[in-house]
Amino acid sequence: MAARKTPNQTTMPDWRLLSKVRVQDAYPGVPLATPCWLWTASTMGPAGKVYSQFPSEYGMSGHRASFAIFGGTLVHGMTIDHLCRNKLCVNPDHLEQVSYRENSLRSSGPLRRQIAATTCPRGHEYTDANTYRQGSKRSCLKCRRDYASRRGAERGESY
Repeated sequence: MAARKTPNQTTMPDWRLLSKVRVQDAYPGVPLATPCWLWTASTMGPAGKVYSQFPSEYGMSGHRASFAIFGGTLVHGMTIDHLCRNKLCVNPDHLEQVSYRENSLRSSGPLRRQIAATTCPRGHEYTDANTYRQGSKRSCLKCRRDYASRRGAERGESY
């Protein structure tokens, strides 16, 4: 793979992107050799950064634009993970293209805990035989059956 460009080797789109960046050290405890490039232009919500090469374009998020401009190829269905865990960082050395699932597993949010769980909250294992799936959600069949039995007993129904 060819070496990535540095801020001193900029072309026009690079310059436009870098004019919206402030360099700052990575978060404490994150072992990265290079500092974060913080996006200072407009944002939409906590993770939506907007960058457009041409004023008439809709634009794309700053971190996706940085990944593409500095040598990455954007693949449909993939997302960009911030290795530095700083959502405003657009340093291409801190960005990696991964699947949505991989990005969720790397996060520290509740979705990670749910995906990584091997048992339901009551301790039953998530196996093929004991897991009910509806779309992307899953639940424990034993717990669902227990709930249905209790609910039926409350209503005076028998199974």
